[in-house]
Amino acid sequence: MGNVSHVGIVDLYHLIIITRDPDVDKQARQWAEKIEKDHGLTNQHYSKILTKRQLEREYHTFTQRRALATTYDLFLVDVRVGKAVRSFLGKEFYKVHKEPLDFNYSKPLVTAIEKSVKTVVLKLQRYATRVHVSLGHLGQPLSDLASNFDAVVDAVLSSCPGGLSNIRSMYVQPVGSSPSLPVYVDNGMASEVKLEKPTKRRRSMEQVTDECSTLPDGLKLVVRKNGKLRVVKEDTGHTILYPTVHDEWEERDGLKPTADPAKLKRKHAIKKKRAQKRLRLKKIKSGEVVTVRHEAK
Repeated sequence: MGNVSHVGIVDLYHLIIITRDPDVDKQARQWAEKIEKDHGLTNQHYSKILTKRQLEREYHTFTQRRALATTYDLFLVDVRVGKAVRSFLGKEFYKVHKEPLDFNYSKPLVTAIEKSVKTVVLKLQRYATRVHVSLGHLGQPLSDLASNFDAVVDAVLSSCPGGLSNIRSMYVQPVGSSPSLPVYVDNGMASEVKLEKPTKRRRSMEQVTDECSTLPDGLKLVVRKNGKLRVVKEDTGHTILYPTVHDEWEERDGLKPTADPAKLKRKHAIKKKRAQKRLRLKKIKSGEVVTVRHEAK
């Protein structure tokens, strides 16, 4: 998502505002009065107001949603119902690059409209070879279009995985026209693109720590949200293996401890050695590591 500095004539944009349904009796007309009272906006600033329930009732078919997407230029949706509205509108809005933009009703709506008019969305999808970004209209001066083009290119280069080396070409093309003007072409090798591996984010697991009557003094039981259990030291919080074959047990306990720390240590060492071997073979295959074999004399 990027911002363009020149939007031309704002009146060219036909704006739809989609609001939530706090009350069954509150319709779009009442929302218009509320918006005018809270934010000072009238029907001269937008084309239409729809509530979420009204949107689902009046545009429940694909044909109606397609017509809605092609009739208006810009859609704003209350952030409280944004996810549900975008899911309902579906692919018809994604095809024409008119996904509704969120706004917070508690903040000035005029600022949200101005920001939305200046916002262009670059949607990156898996296996997609081309993306389309709108940067202006033919009624704007060429200097404004050039400034918008520079802003969009800077945003694309900063957000595109791999940067400029992962972009094969850029074209400028009027909407609905076949001729296009190439502004950048790269015929480099795909192997030259260096992609950074995304950092894995581990979700914090909710857990409860409490004492257990069957554990010796100094140990506590930790129960995670997924049902897994582990024993930790009370003073340090470090996880330990308990019970093991070295701990005392009685026949009435039912199950004899079978965990042997020495065997588990050897097992972990074998797994670590195999993982290192797989990593080394992977680096050799990718060319990061070169092996040299000496011939016997």
